[in-house]
Amino acid sequence: MRRRMVFSTLVVTVIAVMLLGLPLGALTYQLVHDEANRRLQGEAELIGAESDTMLEHQGEINTGEFDRAYPTRYIRITSNETMSVTAGNPELDPQTPDAPSLLKATATTEQGTQVEIWSSAEAVRQSVIRAWLGIASLSLLAIGVAVGLSMFQARRLTLPLADLAATAERLGSGVVTPWGHRYGIPEADRVAEVLDRSAERIAGLIATERHFAIDASHQLRTP
Repeated sequence: MRRRMVFSTLVVTVIAVMLLGLPLGALTYQLVHDEANRRLQGEAELIGAESDTMLEHQGEINTGEFDRAYPTRYIRITSNETMSVTAGNPELDPQTPDAPSLLKATATTEQGTQVEIWSSAEAVRQSVIRAWLGIASLSLLAIGVAVGLSMFQARRLTLPLADLAATAERLGSGVVTPWGHRYGIPEADRVAEVLDRSAERIAGLIATERHFAIDASHQLRTP
């Protein structure tokens, strides 16, 4: 019985964790990617505004500032379709043969400056993996707690049953002293009360029968 209770609790817990964990994992994946794309889009718009300011005051785009500010990005800036400059990490150029998996964002300013920016998707992948590991750890913790509680509850339920079986066996073997054990479980306590009352009634019957036997023996010995 104890094994069945633990197994059934484990099955229910695993199903519940899967029903909650799998959608949560998918939602986490989507949220991390959306946040990375929003951040990249914001950087593209900011680079576009700074590029327009440089063109207005300097007549050219100082890519050195973008190299220092965005060393983990690859940036391509096209102004009025006549001037195109690049900045950032050239290893992230999507046109290179061994380019890694990339995220891209594009922004166009009011002056017609187009900004394309790429970043490695590895950081996003690592963030997703860390989030999934956290979800998996919490899931395993929940399963462990559920199994521990089920074992405690199974022990709490099966020990009274074993004790009641021993009480019934004592009663059947002729030991009619009330056991007096209570377990804090209403159903088990009611059975224990019934067994104690039965023991008291059997003890009363045995006492009455013994008294009758003594009285009958005395009457038979008396003329």
